[in-house]
Amino acid sequence: MKICAIDIGTNTFLLLIANIDPEGRITPLVQLQRMPRIGRSVDAGGRIGAEAFSPAAAILSEFASHAASHSCDVIAACATSAVRDAVNRSDFIGEMERRSGIRIEILSGEEEAALTYRGAVSRFGAAPVSSAVIDIGGGSTEIISADASGTLHPVSLQLGAVRITERFFRADPPAGEELEAAARFVDAAFNAVATRTDDRRQLIAVAGTATTLACFDLGLNRYEGKDVEGYIMEVTRVTHWRNRLSALSSREILSLSSVAGGREDIITAGVMILERAMVGFGFREVTMTERGLRYGIALREFDRRTSQVRPASG
Repeated sequence: MKICAIDIGTNTFLLLIANIDPEGRITPLVQLQRMPRIGRSVDAGGRIGAEAFSPAAAILSEFASHAASHSCDVIAACATSAVRDAVNRSDFIGEMERRSGIRIEILSGEEEAALTYRGAVSRFGAAPVSSAVIDIGGGSTEIISADASGTLHPVSLQLGAVRITERFFRADPPAGEELEAAARFVDAAFNAVATRTDDRRQLIAVAGTATTLACFDLGLNRYEGKDVEGYIMEVTRVTHWRNRLSALSSREILSLSSVAGGREDIITAGVMILERAMVGFGFREVTMTERGLRYGIALREFDRRTSQVRPASG
């Protein structure tokens, strides 16, 4: 089955076109990333700006063309934090659907967390023992853990790289007091839900903050999925990068790697969120993966359609 899955995020729109075989194994065919940043000012004003509508619609129309050219059996598009929080979400969704022809579903924070977890652990074939997944988006951060029985425990927090940047950072690079205020805010959010982990629990990080940080640590000037996928960083390295990025301007961050393009002004906040989560929850290392929400969406659509054609038992 060929599925097109689209993740409509606060900062980034992500496309996955993949074949899924009868056993549920995913073979990616096309993966694209675009950065319209529809969540700009949503935290402060509560609205998706009118200036974001046309770029967003153009990207979704581009994605629809890719899906058509690959003869996808289904297109599933899901919107997350920015659309979820915007008072004009109905206007935005209506305009996107009219101009792209793609139906859009708004996910709750809990739905987003569960689908992100499923997508992230799909790289292992089965979920690792005592695994947890963190997805640092533009508007929210989802942390999903699984207990020994496989039951998921999702948490969705109003912490995101765009949201924290717009709320706290005025200078470039951020002033010391701005960084301290942001860290206090992030720590308070994590302290309200954090429990210490044991040494067996594995943390898996998805989304642009994680993959960009891996590229920085690997010294890559352009994105190489084969190097980033499964890359492991100890918390001391994440702390190192948090401190280094905090002292750099957006232009200086962009000079580190072209991979930072489009998120050079928000990556400092994203890495801060990751580092404070690791400290708060007691994780010693984190494994980076390209897989996340769009993979979970694809697997959900596969389940829905295969369950419809399975013969009844008995």
